[in-house]
Amino acid sequence: AVAGRVSFTDIGVSSSAPSGQTWRLTVTRSSLPPAVSANFTFTSSAETQMVLAPSFVPATNSCYAFAGTGAAACAAYRPQGVSALGSVVFGGVPFSQQPVLNFELKGRGLQLPEFGGINVSCALVDATSGDLVPGDPMIGTTTTEASGGRTHFTDIGVSLAGSNYKLRFDTPGATSVFGPTFSVTPGPPDTVSALVSPEAAPKSGAEFARQPSALVLDAGGNNVSVSVQVSARLQSGGVLGGNTAVRTVDGTAAFTDLSVDAPGSGYVVVFQVTDACCGVVREAETAPFDIVVGDPHALEETVAPAGAAGGAAFATQPAVRVLDAGGTS
Repeated sequence: AVAGRVSFTDIGVSSSAPSGQTWRLTVTRSSLPPAVSANFTFTSSAETQMVLAPSFVPATNSCYAFAGTGAAACAAYRPQGVSALGSVVFGGVPFSQQPVLNFELKGRGLQLPEFGGINVSCALVDATSGDLVPGDPMIGTTTTEASGGRTHFTDIGVSLAGSNYKLRFDTPGATSVFGPTFSVTPGPPDTVSALVSPEAAPKSGAEFARQPSALVLDAGGNNVSVSVQVSARLQSGGVLGGNTAVRTVDGTAAFTDLSVDAPGSGYVVVFQVTDACCGVVREAETAPFDIVVGDPHALEETVAPAGAAGGAAFATQPAVRVLDAGGTS
């Protein structure tokens, strides 16, 4: 005893003790009357089971908080054969309804409110084989502690687009529990990055020999499957020529005829994607590059001849300048 108090640290009930009976703890010391605890019920882990609450349906809201303002635009991401966005799982977005598991007596359906203090983990598996999906396909906190006879996940989701998935829930001493089968669909744009930058020194007015391209991903790092528009502009200076707005194919926006009109140094092409579903605006930049004077492309008269007389030189001699494709002499 310390300061009139005794604290036990690691006592418990043996796993061989009869389950379902009412128990009390008695603490004794010679010459003192015994201290008796309140009644409690011991339940063997062998007689407990985890049960996934039926309210859990794998689904996500696009943009984390689906709003009516983007309903029409968000519908573009709905897979064929799916009637509502509420039944779609988007990559990289937490489930809108998070899983809850209850601990119950086997065969009785009675929840065990005293059950707790153990960890429950969640993993993504192939629905047919039961094998773990390789890599790191889950997002959020995938291990949580049971308390009061239940455990509640709060922010889990799946990043990797694919089909025939199930969630598997595990805890020591209990049989694994599986959720329903579901698929994960690439969602609305979340990031854009520069895949290809122009060559180091393109010529002014001429199409880049190496045309730039951009990659658009959803929140899970999947290529967006719906075609979205990506626009291109110069960060500063010059005029960007060509078709400066293209649509993605399997997440890639490939430009084909961009050019810059004037020589200069440190040019940067900026890609921008705007998603009407979520109101997301994302930008990315190419590596900087210089523009040099291009090859001769045209002649421009700068001085017209004047003062002509038969057999004599013009009083005012004509002059021309040589221009490249961008109009630079």
